[in-house]
Amino acid sequence: MDKEGLKAAEDAFEAQCKERCLELAAKATEIDPTTVDWWRLRALLLWRHSMHSYDDLPRIDNWLEILQLASQHDPENAIYDYLAAHFYWESSAEVDFQGATKQLVVKDAEQFDRGMRHFEQGEERTFFVVGDAGFSAVEKFLSETAIPITDHEKIVNSRLIHMRLQLLLRSVWRWHGYRADAVADEGDVRKALAMQRKNIRLLNQFTGVGASAQYDNVELACRNSTTYQMNTLVRKHKELFSEEEIEEIAVLEENARLTNKVVEQAARELAKNRPQPRTGITVTGSPFTVLSALVVGISPSLVVILILVGLLAVGLSRSGSDRDLPKVGVIGHLLSLVVAFMCTVVVFGLAPSKIVPPTIQAWVLTILVIVSPVAVVSWVAWTWLHRRAFKFSLRAMLICVFAFSVLFGIVAVARPNAESFAQIPFDLSIPARGWEGLDARSLENALSPRAGWLWAVLQWTAYYGQYLTVAVWAAIDAVLLRFKLRRYRARTGGVAPTFRNFLGVWTRSQGHACLTLSALVIILYLSFAPAALAEAERHFQENIAFARKPSDHWSKVERAVERVRADQELVDQLRAASVTEIAEERSSESE
Repeated sequence: MDKEGLKAAEDAFEAQCKERCLELAAKATEIDPTTVDWWRLRALLLWRHSMHSYDDLPRIDNWLEILQLASQHDPENAIYDYLAAHFYWESSAEVDFQGATKQLVVKDAEQFDRGMRHFEQGEERTFFVVGDAGFSAVEKFLSETAIPITDHEKIVNSRLIHMRLQLLLRSVWRWHGYRADAVADEGDVRKALAMQRKNIRLLNQFTGVGASAQYDNVELACRNSTTYQMNTLVRKHKELFSEEEIEEIAVLEENARLTNKVVEQAARELAKNRPQPRTGITVTGSPFTVLSALVVGISPSLVVILILVGLLAVGLSRSGSDRDLPKVGVIGHLLSLVVAFMCTVVVFGLAPSKIVPPTIQAWVLTILVIVSPVAVVSWVAWTWLHRRAFKFSLRAMLICVFAFSVLFGIVAVARPNAESFAQIPFDLSIPARGWEGLDARSLENALSPRAGWLWAVLQWTAYYGQYLTVAVWAAIDAVLLRFKLRRYRARTGGVAPTFRNFLGVWTRSQGHACLTLSALVIILYLSFAPAALAEAERHFQENIAFARKPSDHWSKVERAVERVRADQELVDQLRAASVTEIAEERSSESE
């Protein structure tokens, strides 16, 4: 991934949109100051968020004044204090990692203390929340625009509102955890434990707003880590704590692990119970889904090409075509089409996806590079010597040009470099191609671990396999027709057809075949389109549903968690697994 290029693009976007972003956020709070959602979102937007850099400088100088104003409208929300604490800590301290140990290094004590004061103020608030209003606002805005509805889901789900909040939670939790570790290293174990309890308070503030935060994966991970550190601390210093305190901390860790496992189980149940479409051909998450989508996706352009080629070929066949000469029949067309399709699938699907190993590709391409020129030259030489007439042959020239074009085309796709031909076999293979603006490596990583046949299908599509199949099909038909005309001449004893006759018969035969195939593709498209469109509609509605009504999504999640908790036998199993997991971790530590 080109991180520098992505950062440059983000920087350019930030330079163009920063002022407008802040202006519109401020306008929202001015128009409707009583809606706390706008104050919360405006507070988040005071800082830039980047996936590829860590720029913690606020977008404007009076950021603290805006946070204080927002806090007046939303007084029970700790987010404004935690945003300030995050900035002051990030800008005034760093953590020095030395092997397995880490040390908190404060570079600006005054700034760091400001962060502490804001953290303590935040701890006194009731909750820590942003909410889901940002998603709903984006969806409502898009519904009023001319942007194609098919793009709405991508735009809505590309918003990083939750990620911003997660990163803020993790940052504040992490910095305060570093302070607790530093205090523990200084020997004040009880104070360190009290500070870790403040992190539990922070997490409770986060989850106190309901299901939208209770099942957040970052919060669950932070809670597991905090309770683990607390239990480790009291176990290491048992002499400083009562049996009741030790038991209490152990239960905290066990409950944190159990909650995590319950949420994971609920997520699995939700995924398993996702509804499937019931109209037309049933499309599931199987190869049929991808193949049906591929048919629907490539059919329109393929039909246009087939019709244009077919009409052009039929038009050309009217001149120079002897209608008494045989042409390629239905069986011949079908066989050549299947062979052409298999050839393009192997070369441009299985090879770049590495289902055909690179070693085999290297040997095959090496043989082609070595043998093909020798074979063509030998054939031309034999033809000339056999006839003893060293005359120009248009047919021989066209065959040679076609053979060399195919050969060098494949070798060019294999991307040779200066060292590729240094040893046998040559270092040649068909590389993977990117698709829809994504480079090949990123696309393959996104498909992992489901790459394989799906990756091969996408590679075939990225190499325009449908058009290459038509081209190879036409070439194979030409070879079949050549042999058929030769047999016809031998059987009838007539004069050999001229090249013009051959071209006329071939174009007539190919033109009719292309038009017939275009009709079959249209039928195939109409057969698959209803199911594919139903699947696309289901996918769209499923992915846009959260933005339209977040509460329905969280209610569904909450019900799933309640169903798991209501199954006492399952909960007992999950609890036992949690206890075993903790015991194994403690055992590995002691070793």
